[in-house]
Amino acid sequence: MPATPLVQLENLTRDFVLGQETVRVLKGIDLKVYHGDFIAIMGSSGSGKSTLLHILGCLDRPTAGTYILDGQTVEGLSDRRLSRIRNSYIGFVFQEFNLLPEATVYENVMLPFVYANLDRITCRSRVVHAIENVGLGNRLKHRPAALSGGERQRVAIARALAISPRLILADEPTGNLDSANSRDILTLFEQLHAKGATIVLVTHDDEVARSADMTVCMHDGRLDISS
Repeated sequence: MPATPLVQLENLTRDFVLGQETVRVLKGIDLKVYHGDFIAIMGSSGSGKSTLLHILGCLDRPTAGTYILDGQTVEGLSDRRLSRIRNSYIGFVFQEFNLLPEATVYENVMLPFVYANLDRITCRSRVVHAIENVGLGNRLKHRPAALSGGERQRVAIARALAISPRLILADEPTGNLDSANSRDILTLFEQLHAKGATIVLVTHDDEVARSADMTVCMHDGRLDISS
């Protein structure tokens, strides 16, 4: 039998009301993401790619259409249920890192477990393992200011990995990095993918997109699967 998609979007739309005008940012999106896929979404500024990523991450809701995540229809769920899905299913990696400046590497990666129903030993084990998995096992007590840009992004990736997410979403993860650090982060994503991670990455950079198995181009709120 054919594999069941981890993510399935059907005729998804997203409208924003600006004054008396309604602007349709997403226009009938159809997309399937299977377990183990590594997909890059490319598009110019304003094409709708970040809006799409926010809906995939349950940070926003579609205006119409269907979003099925791991067999569960999610677009009509309560805010509390969406929050639980974010905390247990989805790992986020952002361009700006979003680290707490006064917290250590360990404390930043521990953040997703603040409301988790897990014992302290299990949480610590998963946090340390995630940090070691991105090559920062010797930086547990460092604060972000003492790290390079590439290391801070590795902390952000470790935080995403710590919950063992079914889906990793990355929004321009190399956008604030120089070329050397960007290459290191892309290599890390490739290694995670090789271990079975499912990744959807938003970028405007052709080199970043080439790390993925498939590129989905976005133009004016519509998708075009090019490879």
